[in-house]
Amino acid sequence: MVPNIGRIMQELLKMTNEVELDALTNTTRSLVAEFAEEVVPFAVELSEQLMATYVRLIRETLESRTREAEAGTLYGELGGEEKTLVCMNILKTIDQLVGSLEKSPVSLAKVEETVLPGLELTIRHNLLGRLLFSSH
Repeated sequence: MVPNIGRIMQELLKMTNEVELDALTNTTRSLVAEFAEEVVPFAVELSEQLMATYVRLIRETLESRTREAEAGTLYGELGGEEKTLVCMNILKTIDQLVGSLEKSPVSLAKVEETVLPGLELTIRHNLLGRLLFSSH
């Protein structure tokens, strides 16, 4: 499995982007934890893909909030429980990825640069509490 970890991670990320299932992001997070050293060579690309999915989900949530506010309805959690769980697991995966880059400061700096806009978006729109205090 180790020689194929890059390809496996790519497929999981592709499926996560298409299906948005918590189980897929949870699996990705487990693989990053289990194969921390093996994911270092493509950590920047992995973080870019994770954040692209994360930002897309956040933007979909914000658009949904706007539509619901215009219609006079109350918006729920972060676009639904499954999206909330996917977003939480993406953030947890990135946290584990950052932890695996302790010995690679150049890659760590690039990952941080990739992640900051998504985190800023989360904070600017007051979504952090919804992610941290959701039901899972």
